[in-house]
Amino acid sequence: MMIVVIVFCTGNLNWFLFFQGFLISAVGLILDSNLKNLSKIEIIEKLALFGALIGLLVFIGVLGAEISICSLRKRWKRIEKNYIRYFPPPYGTSCAWVFGCTPRIALPPVLILSWMYIFFNSDRLLLFST
Repeated sequence: MMIVVIVFCTGNLNWFLFFQGFLISAVGLILDSNLKNLSKIEIIEKLALFGALIGLLVFIGVLGAEISICSLRKRWKRIEKNYIRYFPPPYGTSCAWVFGCTPRIALPPVLILSWMYIFFNSDRLLLFST
């Protein structure tokens, strides 16, 4: 169960970052295009909202996976006395666990904030693109 949850987190994060890269590239292409400024602003705002929505959905999925991992850790703590000599704990040390969880939990909110910044400042982006 633990391996499935970690693969879920990692797989979702890989697709999430891949998709965000496409959206960021699309914003760059739109800024460089020959469209009117009003059209550019509308398209960029829609891309920013879409990117933030995808970020929110992935963040909810990652939090769900983290909650599942925490419940498995609690369960293991209750029964590890009986199985500690046969099986290693299904998680790393607490320090390694924190460092491993940080990117999964921190990346979606950082990108959501980035998309919100782009959404609210899309007219300023046009100043820098010309």
